[in-house]
Amino acid sequence: MKHQQYLIVVFLFILFLASSCKPKADPCEHDFDQTAMLTHIGTKLIVPSYEDLQVRVDAMKVAAEAFTATPNSTNLSTLRTAWKDAWKSWQWCSIYEFGPAAEQDLRATVNNFPVNTTQLNTGIDAGTYDLSSVTYSYANGFPALDYLLYGVASTKAAVVAMYDTDTKAANRKQYLKDVVNQIDSKVNTVTTAWQAAGGNYVNTFSSTTGVAAGDPLNLLVNQLNANYELAKNNKIGTPVGAKISYVIQPNKVEAYYSRISLELAVEVTTASRDLFLGYENGVNGLGLDDYLAAAKAMKNGQPLEKIIEDQYNLVITELNKLKPSSLHDALTSDLEQVKAAYAAAQNQVLYTKTDMASVLCTSITYVDDVADGD
Repeated sequence: MKHQQYLIVVFLFILFLASSCKPKADPCEHDFDQTAMLTHIGTKLIVPSYEDLQVRVDAMKVAAEAFTATPNSTNLSTLRTAWKDAWKSWQWCSIYEFGPAAEQDLRATVNNFPVNTTQLNTGIDAGTYDLSSVTYSYANGFPALDYLLYGVASTKAAVVAMYDTDTKAANRKQYLKDVVNQIDSKVNTVTTAWQAAGGNYVNTFSSTTGVAAGDPLNLLVNQLNANYELAKNNKIGTPVGAKISYVIQPNKVEAYYSRISLELAVEVTTASRDLFLGYENGVNGLGLDDYLAAAKAMKNGQPLEKIIEDQYNLVITELNKLKPSSLHDALTSDLEQVKAAYAAAQNQVLYTKTDMASVLCTSITYVDDVADGD
């Protein structure tokens, strides 16, 4: 009897050891439909964003043709409006610098700033240039148009004259058209590559699951963070002098000549938030927030997805407090509020780059470089 009891005890002990030695569940595995989320983001956010950008760039191209054919105040106003609409639309696509966009080096082609006006004017004076070369990497894209439409003269009438009666008017018109055509060509190539009826990269994006480097989720998390940091650093941080003891540099703001830098900063932050939430036309859909909710991610006693959403909203609120001033003017008139906006933007990096990436087991592979464009 004692022998039997001994065997039972030994058997139970072995069972206990076996159960305690079982490998723990994979922390990277969550009860969440990654394919459904990627499909929603690809078909409802990314492709429509590129298609909207293409429509607006096409309108800008038509307006540029009209203005260069007949330089006058009305045509200039039309072109300025079309250019602004296209640049704001770009903020919703700048996040997706992978796949087709990476192949076309789209972000660097259309939005490096501040614009190198010396190089730009050298090209206009000579009448020969290669916008695809490294030499002109800061003399093309939307920032170059900012200068060409606002910075070549101090008044609207004087700007028109630079394209009408100035000795370099013909060269300047050609340069403007070439910049617009380059943007149009690149955007068209990327948009077509994403579309189901084109290269169908949307299918590649939505049908591949996993968290390894190169997988769609990893690319998405990396570029959401990379684009956000570029915006945080270059749109706000550099002008406010965040890395040089807050010695302000108003000449480094985006859209220096048109003074629409705040609008662009709010736009790109809103785009980042809406991607995170999976928003489609203001309606909440499957996004990274749902992934974090499924993982039951918490920070300081709160759901991580709520912290990230609130922080995006705080950044937008702090930026909007600077209006109706431009960022350029606010640097001298309301520096503390600019610093507050930057601090709010900086705090978000910890939540998305460190906390979110850790929960989703996506390694951050990009290198943050404040000298890059956005």
